Amino acid sequence: MQTFRNSSQPHPGEPIVEITALTDLSEWVPAADLNAWIELEIAGLNGDVPQVVGPPPPDSPKMLIALLSFAYATRIFSCEEVAARCCSDTTFRQICRGSFPAAQELSSFRRQNRPLLQRILARVLLRAVRHRFDLDADRLSPELEQDLWNHAARRLDVARHLDTDE
Repeated sequence: MQTFRNSSQPHPGEPIVEITALTDLSEWVPAADLNAWIELEIAGLNGDVPQVVGPPPPDSPKMLIALLSFAYATRIFSCEEVAARCCSDTTFRQICRGSFPAAQELSSFRRQNRPLLQRILARVLLRAVRHRFDLDADRLSPELEQDLWNHAARRLDVARHLDTDE
């Protein structure tokens, strides 16, 4: 469990902030920024984006990566809830670009692409921590990066356990 202070110079009585698998990053960073960071991370994947053969549009894998990454970053873990938010939430609708994936499709995609999703989530968690605590990217410890990688894995574990089809 990683704990942080809001600045490098702690003040008496200043709360310590913990990041857990249940931390909603949209409480730290505007949702639009989270979404933009996810898009930047996806753009940096190059050839690592899975290819889908068949009827889905060519950007479908990227959209599913963005959708699930955003959901897990904002503490939405159930694929049923993610699918429902695609119809009811403005940010989710924007990410889906008019597509409404079914919960089963999301669950299947998560299973098939867990390492990729974990990588995106870990990078977004790192960006959020750097933003929240005004940390210099050059001074981040390998332990912090490993801890955030583990947090990303825990978020995916929570999602897997909430979906009953697995």
